[in-house]
Amino acid sequence: MKNILVISLLCLSISLAFCQSTPKIDDLSIIPEVTEKDKKLANVYQLLDGKWKGQFKIYEDKQRKKKKSIDLKNITIKNLDKKGIEQVGYIEVEQIYTSETPYFQRVVITDYYPDQDKSVVAKGVNKIMDGKLICVVIKPDDTVIHDGYLENKNTIIWQRHEKSPQKVEYFRETVDANYYEIIGWGYYDGDDLDLTPKFWFHGKYERQK
Repeated sequence: MKNILVISLLCLSISLAFCQSTPKIDDLSIIPEVTEKDKKLANVYQLLDGKWKGQFKIYEDKQRKKKKSIDLKNITIKNLDKKGIEQVGYIEVEQIYTSETPYFQRVVITDYYPDQDKSVVAKGVNKIMDGKLICVVIKPDDTVIHDGYLENKNTIIWQRHEKSPQKVEYFRETVDANYYEIIGWGYYDGDDLDLTPKFWFHGKYERQK
């Protein structure tokens, strides 16, 4: 009986230690422990450190085609130069990134919606967990989580695929010393996944001195 009790207590201790060292993916307060898989991705977010300002433009495709008609992984700004795609809105954006470790970066995002004369502030993190790139942004009315992978040293691909409600997104984010640019697309609740994306996005931001 004594041996069983000791083993049970040991298992409980291991279980609690594991839970404490593995934060929830949307927890902004805890910096995940660094694993061996993470080390190859050290400083992957560092180029973003600082303040950025720019516009995030929203487009709607009013002449959608079959999805197989385009390569949705290999996208550029040229994808917006297509008959039927119209700009339907934009957001003035300020982003401030601060790396706390080579594997964990905080961001504060202020979005200004000119058509509503309204500003919305969100907080988030870019982090590396178990060899994976994770972006979490917590808005007043939503929590957005994207998984990412490094396409090259300046470009990260961010994506999510949620079913209820439907939110399928893909963004290519490219950063250099003074500018960074995002091109992407999204399907949302009720959008037909057999067609090309209904919504497209383009953001371009300039580093502030």
